[in-house]
Amino acid sequence: EKYFMDAFWRCCLGQETEDLPARFEPLHLVNASAALVTDNTFFGLTSPVRGRRSRYEIAATAGTLNFITAIADWRRYFGLHRNLTFATRALHYGRYGKLDQGDANVMQPSFLGYEWYIRGYDYSSFEPEECVTSQSGSGSGGSCPVRNRLFGHKLVVTSMEFRVPILGVEQYGLINFPFVPTELVLFADGG
Repeated sequence: EKYFMDAFWRCCLGQETEDLPARFEPLHLVNASAALVTDNTFFGLTSPVRGRRSRYEIAATAGTLNFITAIADWRRYFGLHRNLTFATRALHYGRYGKLDQGDANVMQPSFLGYEWYIRGYDYSSFEPEECVTSQSGSGSGGSCPVRNRLFGHKLVVTSMEFRVPILGVEQYGLINFPFVPTELVLFADGG
């Protein structure tokens, strides 16, 4: 066997190259989109403290697959007190139309469990008992219906949070230490 170094200077014992047939035909797509974006927020040191922002976008994709992507992202920030902000968000992300090629679904669905959608979830945040394998009925080697519910082409997310700046400047922060601005956040997310 021959030794060789890969791109990261790791040593490997051998290397085999094999040409495999493509699983799908290539995709040929063209995309056009338009968006209306508004933003009149006032920022503290780490995040908005009052105002609102929104993004409404429509995108058409044509070619091998034909579908429309719609995004509606609305956020509102209420400055309840000098050091207390209440923030709300409503988000819809959806793909509408033909998302498969022949018998195969080639468009990767979105995952609702990412932290920018719903905090507290992760792809691997489920217990093995919540998942079912094809052989034994429990474990992590097969399907996981609990996790699979978080995948889709249409997502709706809402969130609310209270933010208190702990470290900051005299105007935004309970403790005047501007070098490491820090917020304490109490939140609730749903999707």
